Amino acid sequence: MANIIENKCPKCFVNKAFCFCHHIKKVDLQTKLSLVVHTRELLLSSNTARLAHRSLPNSDFFVYGSEYTKIDEKALVPEEYENLVLFPYEDAITLDSDYLSTIERPINLIVPDSNWRGARKIKRRVGVLRDLKCVKIDTQSRSRYFLRKAPIENGLCTFEAIIEALKIIEHKKDLSDLWSNLDHLISRVLYLRIGSPLAKEKFEIHQKISRASEALVPTTKFTTGRNTTHSNQ
Repeated sequence: MANIIENKCPKCFVNKAFCFCHHIKKVDLQTKLSLVVHTRELLLSSNTARLAHRSLPNSDFFVYGSEYTKIDEKALVPEEYENLVLFPYEDAITLDSDYLSTIERPINLIVPDSNWRGARKIKRRVGVLRDLKCVKIDTQSRSRYFLRKAPIENGLCTFEAIIEALKIIEHKKDLSDLWSNLDHLISRVLYLRIGSPLAKEKFEIHQKISRASEALVPTTKFTTGRNTTHSNQ
């Protein structure tokens, strides 16, 4: 385990030979993002909450799920914001322009990040979140995230859900750099798994979806040498 961690970039958490930190673009938004991330996600190169935090300067990263971690509840739910939890709970309100018209303050979008079952529990177990309103997104967007199997049909990963929500909240803002950042992560992790026939198939599908997406800049390309990468940006 120690050797595996040593071989990973401490920031993007993929193999150092495929580090994409220099490709990550920052997107400044009025909307604040607060990520509540389960500890088991911290060592996974496929985790997208870490990337969301690095992509959005107006964001905070809170670790949950360990006796050694304690969430600063005042920082998680700042009074000057409209605090909304993004997760499709049964009582969640659809996030759309009509709902946004009822909100006068800037939004703090609180996003639980874990596996599906774990994410559902975070709102109940983090006391300050229990009485907050929940919102969900209504989108037909197809996920390009093949690093984990979605627990529900047409499920999106954490970062994709965040982008879809921000498209509604920050409807005048260009978010293409966020898609580009996510594409770099997906391409590199899939490429590192390319020894598996299934991973190779997923990599090829991801490339096709990425090229077909109007919101996404051209996909990163790799040479056949595993220690060399180059980008067409």
